[in-house]
Amino acid sequence: MNFLGPNHEQLPYPLWDPDIWTDARQLGPAQKHKLVYVATDQHKQQQVIKFTKQYGWDVHRAWAAADLAPKLSSPDQVVAGRWQQVQMEYLPSSAGWLTLRFLMLPVKEQLKYAPESCVLGPAHMPDLVKKAEQLLRDAHSVHVSGSFAAHGDARPDNIMVLVEASDVKQMKLIDMDWAGIDGSTCYPVMLNAKTIVWPAGVGPGQPLQQKHDLELLQLQVDSATHAAVNDWRQMFASSVQVSDMELDFSIIEHAGQHDLLGTPRVTAFIS
Repeated sequence: MNFLGPNHEQLPYPLWDPDIWTDARQLGPAQKHKLVYVATDQHKQQQVIKFTKQYGWDVHRAWAAADLAPKLSSPDQVVAGRWQQVQMEYLPSSAGWLTLRFLMLPVKEQLKYAPESCVLGPAHMPDLVKKAEQLLRDAHSVHVSGSFAAHGDARPDNIMVLVEASDVKQMKLIDMDWAGIDGSTCYPVMLNAKTIVWPAGVGPGQPLQQKHDLELLQLQVDSATHAAVNDWRQMFASSVQVSDMELDFSIIEHAGQHDLLGTPRVTAFIS
């Protein structure tokens, strides 16, 4: 099936009907393999429409009922072949919804795309990460088909944060493509191991585990921290002569934190 037509910038055919959808556009960077759109439905409500070949419908429904994920606005829907059309409420940045990944950027980068009232600086980061951890734990405690579920891809990109007046009001999980029952549902055969460092035990066809969600979030936070520290080092290396130990102490803003498994650690976020 030629799902997108001759030009990948065209809309998928389920969005062609003007009596159902208007003002449709691709959400995020235009990438052929990311079929995620936002459009206005016949009730004048903006919806996110995602086309995927795998989706954790039961998990999303359960977590949405617990207000831990966007509300679904359609039942399971197969478009053609294995393609599924997922419709859910839109969490716009204009209303203060931003990804955790975005909020981990330096403040100067956040200010390029978000108003100052939605920007979170280094002082907010420990609490922000702690709330993201709690979001996952809350989701993990929700009953799904008589059991419990794991997300499978709990990177900061898939955690939405509602920020108002520089305060975190709510968080929700998105992109439940791989989500399923803990210890039963398996990771897909194709995993990106080139640019993503996965927790031990994650691999093609291996079972999802709730602890992987927490460990993946930890790995991503630590990776962002190390990148920020390295950027800071490079920026000042040529003009400031200090020892490594002095530099380390100068950039640590919050010490004595504990990682998701209870091990003491320190985290530095550079503004």
